[in-house]
Amino acid sequence: MIRRLLRIEFSKLWASNYFRVLGILWLFAFLAIPIGTSLILNNVAVDGDLSEMFLQISPENLPIFHFRDIWQNLAWVYKFQTLLLSFMVIISVTSEFDYKTVRQNIIDGFSRTHFWMSKVMLVLILATLATGLMFVEGVVAGLWASPDRSFEAFFANIEFVGAYFLHVNVFLLFCMMISLLIRRSGFTIFFLLIWNYVFEGIAYLYNLAKYQSDQLDTMLYTEWLPLESASNLIRQPVGKYALSNVQDYVATQDFLLAMGWAVLLLFFSHRYIQRRDF
Repeated sequence: MIRRLLRIEFSKLWASNYFRVLGILWLFAFLAIPIGTSLILNNVAVDGDLSEMFLQISPENLPIFHFRDIWQNLAWVYKFQTLLLSFMVIISVTSEFDYKTVRQNIIDGFSRTHFWMSKVMLVLILATLATGLMFVEGVVAGLWASPDRSFEAFFANIEFVGAYFLHVNVFLLFCMMISLLIRRSGFTIFFLLIWNYVFEGIAYLYNLAKYQSDQLDTMLYTEWLPLESASNLIRQPVGKYALSNVQDYVATQDFLLAMGWAVLLLFFSHRYIQRRDF
């Protein structure tokens, strides 16, 4: 049954030009980041004036591709590309309602749970593909640039690979949920952008201002929001290259909060599909 659901799901997706275009754009952006970064650093290193300006920057003395740093660096950069994957999930779900295929599938003998399973499997496959590509790129870049290729260095901070996988799943499950609620791709994408960049963004800045003015003891308020909790799995690592303190590990509370959202989104999406009339 699972194989049949996957075959039907991807036959529908492959027929969508939007899905194929987004897939190509995402893959191009995914592969371009490490290649472009290495080319820029190499060009800076061989240019005398630029090298002096940037204190002899090169892949060797700016360890962004070293195994002890690379997993967090790649995961942090690639989490910003999850938006492209989210568009693919939104198109997949909303197209079912636009073309009435969800109703036809139920008429043909598929249950509502089968429909839900097909979308959850799509989320898992996209998250697995993104995580697998990130891991391969990390291995290749680390072997190329890291002076320490020991097992200890290789597995240092590799938990960020798992954190990235969880991040993508939570983000895409949230998009699946709102797609089921709104059922129109354009409105769903608009809502996602407003929620992510306006609502959660303003809430974070407001909370940050209160925290810095000592009116709040902690900043837990925004961290409980779904997309913020997914993002907080991978904190920004850039500050450590400017000798600032950064969180270079996956905090237990961040992991548990993101896992909680994943379970809640799975539960409520399944419950909604079971109760809503198609």
